Parts: sequence; C-alpha cells; structure tokens
Amino acid sequence: LHVWQREEGKDWLGTKPRTVKAHGKAVTGLAAAGGLLVSSSVDGKALVWPAALDKPANTITLATPIRSLAASADGKLVALGGEDGTAYLYDPSSGKEVRKLPGHG
Repeated sequence: LHVWQREEGKDWLGTKPRTVKAHGKAVTGLAAAGGLLVSSSVDGKALVWPAALDKPANTITLATPIRSLAASADGKLVALGGEDGTAYLYDPSSGKEVRKLPGHG
C-alpha cells in the first residue's frame, strides 16, 4: 500500500508516498470507516489497519480469494465478497465472523 501524508495547504499528490508492506498478491479493495482502514486481496486476507498504518491490528483469512470489500460507516462491520460467491460479514476489531451469506454460483 502507498500512503501519502496530507498537510494543509500543500499539494500532497506531488510528494513521495510511504510504502507499507501489506499483501503478497493483488489488492482488490480498500474501505475506511470508524477510524480504521481495511484492505483486501486475492490472497484471501483482509487486513484491518489502525489509523497509523504501521502494521495491521487484525487479519481476517478466508479460504477463497476476496474480490470485494465494504465497511459500515461506524467501522463495526466489514463485508467481504469471496470468489466462491459468498458474502462474509466480520467484526474488524475482533476478526470474528458475524454471518455468512451464501450467494450465486
């Protein structure tokens, strides 16, 4: 992941980003909510990052590549769309599955 530091009144897009080692394969989604950032990848992992982005606070691992990601506005629920057609709902703070919603084949 590339992280830009935004400073008031400065063109932050013209600065060099800080690189944070995250996933070993392609990143498929980013969602920010409730003071957290969540990144997902075809490596089957969703990383839950605190605002500082130093290292993940939690890792959610699925048995399938993750193709989509969304987070609730309050940051208390993350939805992961698996390549297997299932939507997985997780609590990002604990990394525990809340519900599994089987989808289309």
